[in-house]
Amino acid sequence: MSACGTNINTNITIIDLTNNSNSTVLNINTANTNSNVSNVNFNHGNANLNSNTNSNQVSSTITIIFSGFTPSTLTVKVGSVVTWNNTSGSAVQVASDPHPTHTDLPDLNSGSLANGQTYSYTFNKIGTWGYHNHLDPTEKGTVVVE
Repeated sequence: MSACGTNINTNITIIDLTNNSNSTVLNINTANTNSNVSNVNFNHGNANLNSNTNSNQVSSTITIIFSGFTPSTLTVKVGSVVTWNNTSGSAVQVASDPHPTHTDLPDLNSGSLANGQTYSYTFNKIGTWGYHNHLDPTEKGTVVVE
């Protein structure tokens, strides 16, 4: 029997279990050689399943320091995941502009993040998105989505 046309599929699964003082987050990312990506996130018992065939999905990190966000402006491709990492030494709350209503991108809202905690958001809309630390609105940043 001939093996012509045989399709070989390689799957990669990454499981990340993070247990922070306020939440337990389980992230499962599965990718195969056909550039299909599936993400399953369990956060506080709520399951979210996202399927994405965009092989250009990229992860970027913004570090929160005692004086604000670094970098303060980040440019990413649509579908990219941005993670805010709180190293400020105190609680912060990443939220969409404008303060205090957060109406530009309402689902961009981390809730309170203790020092050492992270928050991730997938940018699925092209545009320029301002955000701030709701607990100190003078700390601002921008994500430009192309």
